[in-house]
Amino acid sequence: MTKIFPIKHSRAMIISTAIKDVFRDLLSSNDKALGKKKEDGKPADNFYTYLAGAQEEDAESPVKFEGLLSIGVDEYSNTLIVSSTAGLLETIGQIVENLDQAAAPQQKGYKVVPLSSKINPALLQKRLQTLFGDQKKKTTAKPKPSPTTQSAQPAVPGQ
Repeated sequence: MTKIFPIKHSRAMIISTAIKDVFRDLLSSNDKALGKKKEDGKPADNFYTYLAGAQEEDAESPVKFEGLLSIGVDEYSNTLIVSSTAGLLETIGQIVENLDQAAAPQQKGYKVVPLSSKINPALLQKRLQTLFGDQKKKTTAKPKPSPTTQSAQPAVPGQ
């Protein structure tokens, strides 16, 4: 089975690398993540996946894949393309979703809340000022000089 996973918050290449690290034993021996190619050109002792009926013209020779897992990355659309068995594809889908959500920006600071038209804005502002104080006065008030920044001249007795 093949499934496409659009990535919203993270980068598809980063998630692809993480999944390939976890499922390294299931990758094809010619996957770039393994960094090795067979010297003699013969396949290693790997799993093969056959898709019966994948080629209409020649039903006797089904399509053959080396390995149980293949992952492709489209960097332009930030998308993962995963080919695997149904059970493994479900597990990978959960991992992709969890990693993508973990990369979502966390809201900090403030949140905009829509107010009903029944609320009096002046009364709300007064109540908020009561709760939090007048922030304008706190931020715009000039700092008082500290005792160390006052006159640096020594006091002369008798003057």
